[in-house]
Amino acid sequence: MLGGCLKKPLQTVDSTLPEPETELGTLLPETVLTSAAQSTDPTPRARALSFLISTNGPDAQSWARVALEDADPWVQRAGVYALAERLPSTEAKDLLEHFVGTDGDPYVRGAAGYRLASTESVVAAERLAEAWRSERELWRIAPLALAAAELGDTEAVPALQQAIRRGELALEIDFLKDLAGSGQAELLPALREGADWVESELRLPYAIALVSLGDPSGEQALRKALGSSHVQECLEALDYVSELDHPTANTLLRKARSNPSHHVRTYAALALAARTADGMDIFTEAMGDSDPEIRELAVRFAAQVAQNPNASRKSMRSGSAVVSEALSDPNASVRSEAMKATVTLGLHGQNDALHRNLRDQYEALRIEAAGALLTLDSAP
Repeated sequence: MLGGCLKKPLQTVDSTLPEPETELGTLLPETVLTSAAQSTDPTPRARALSFLISTNGPDAQSWARVALEDADPWVQRAGVYALAERLPSTEAKDLLEHFVGTDGDPYVRGAAGYRLASTESVVAAERLAEAWRSERELWRIAPLALAAAELGDTEAVPALQQAIRRGELALEIDFLKDLAGSGQAELLPALREGADWVESELRLPYAIALVSLGDPSGEQALRKALGSSHVQECLEALDYVSELDHPTANTLLRKARSNPSHHVRTYAALALAARTADGMDIFTEAMGDSDPEIRELAVRFAAQVAQNPNASRKSMRSGSAVVSEALSDPNASVRSEAMKATVTLGLHGQNDALHRNLRDQYEALRIEAAGALLTLDSAP
């Protein structure tokens, strides 16, 4: 049951280490990414391949095949997500349709099929219908059945319900996020029953799925976690609540703003400000915090403000300014988050800062800088 594609940790950097001058020679973004794509470590390999696929270069399809044929499900998933961003292009659709018919990890194949539902793919529907019926273990059936159900296979729903009801799922958070976004309210009774005895690591994702699909009973588990005396449990709950697209999230975030922990309070305030596009002073204050994790959160949510259609132009500009400032932050993780946000927002005019990061001693930052430079250069 636990043998699925577990979520790998992000490639992190130790900001306490000195940053000596490194002899990296003349680096080009393409060189950085193609080198990382051959790493023995799946984390940089996956990130580099994702950029090589998404930047629409002439070899994008070849890199996509490399990712989908990789031995590590983590890398395969990166390929699936990068290709999904290119749908409904025929090339991306063909590659994903082929992939769902392979014998690879069912959770990654299910993720591909779930995204193909937007194209009403007959090929994917047929292959997934066969795939979930050929499996014998519920934890392997579940992701394939969800994708099949999204593509119109009504017979897949009872099998999916059984797996959810019994909690027979791999520790796959992305699968439960897809389930929460499926809109399939017929899964609610199974979620309610399974929430009582599912693996502890999946209780909060179950609660999120309940709320997302229209059952307010999931809110109780989220409130309990946010009220915990253990800071780490509160922060984990905020990771989920901050991504929840439901009015309940604002209520929970307001509650968390009164938490005794400075980290929890600030996290909740930043997430709420990103949703309401109000109270921009919190971002300035957070960027001056000595804790790099707080500054990293400030960048993440400032980018959301800059994308918020309800934000004023002034707030959008303020959000973009936070991201630009963070590209030169002394902490590597903050700079990494800023480069991701730069890509998300399509912020041009940041080449100097990106080229400095392209020569950083940490491979993770070089990859982000290379990907940002190529992505921004290929943008219309």
